[in-house]
Amino acid sequence: MFECADGSIYLDGKLLGTFPRLRETWINDAGNYFFLSEETAGIMTAHINGLTNSFEIGDLLPYSGYRGFPPNPGYILLDKNYQHFLLYSPAANFFIIDGKKYASMPGKTKFYYLKQSNSFCWLTIEGRRIYWHSVQLG
Repeated sequence: MFECADGSIYLDGKLLGTFPRLRETWINDAGNYFFLSEETAGIMTAHINGLTNSFEIGDLLPYSGYRGFPPNPGYILLDKNYQHFLLYSPAANFFIIDGKKYASMPGKTKFYYLKQSNSFCWLTIEGRRIYWHSVQLG
């Protein structure tokens, strides 16, 4: 995959398209790809192997507003086949799985992808209790 300054993305020498405000681009050894673009203010589109999923980004940094330097921390988890994604920021009170928002505890939530069960999981500390949650991916 090759990304140009004008927002063009090329894969295997072919133009996939031109996308405004590219935020992330990922590709694995098998040629599976993932990238984020913001074509409308506040609406992010995830592009995963030719499929798209648009969703409201809210105030999830670094994907909302101006991306300063150094960039604000934001994190992405992808499943083993690059079909599902999880976006989070340690300071946010929510995270996003495949475009759907879930509540979280800022600074008290850890996120994982478990390959064996093909699921996104998160561990939350609330007071003296620890909670384990998971979403099985299809």
